[in-house]
Amino acid sequence: MRFRTALAALLLTGTTLIGSPAAAAAPVTIAYAQRTQAWQLVLTNGDVVEVPEALAKVPKDAVNAGVRAPFLVSGDGKHFLYFRKSDGLFVERTLNGKERVVPRRLTAYTIYEEWPMVSDDGSYVVTSTSAPGVGIFADLRTGKVLPPPGHTDAWSFLGFSSDGKRLLLAEDERLTVFSVAGMR
Repeated sequence: MRFRTALAALLLTGTTLIGSPAAAAAPVTIAYAQRTQAWQLVLTNGDVVEVPEALAKVPKDAVNAGVRAPFLVSGDGKHFLYFRKSDGLFVERTLNGKERVVPRRLTAYTIYEEWPMVSDDGSYVVTSTSAPGVGIFADLRTGKVLPPPGHTDAWSFLGFSSDGKRLLLAEDERLTVFSVAGMR
């Protein structure tokens, strides 16, 4: 009797006995990068991808010889940037994409003289420098280097907005937000 009551209650509530379709699998992105002997990407599905073409240490004939070479991952986990072993150029890639060279002024010989930072969506790279001012501001979607904001070298770069459309810059004691669209 209990079985019939439970079955009747189940049928009356309109509960579906067939399982619902599985949710669409989330796209695999980069969780983080790690350096062993070479740089590796650890993906959100747990896979590890070697990046043998990425420079692990600054070349012996550079100013900061032997220190760890930077390796960046965009906040959305879709882009990664590194200095290429073969020629020392700074390049951007996606997991399934080709390398794209970031402006040629940024090489392995500028490591720790210029500090690259990437926007969360991987669209822009800005470098801070050991001298006053922003070093390079590059739009990776167009491959163009943009002029310094406000047409001055006095700015210090503090960060990107979360949507990558604005820059927070400082000059002396003044903070200013610049629209990236206005800099093109």
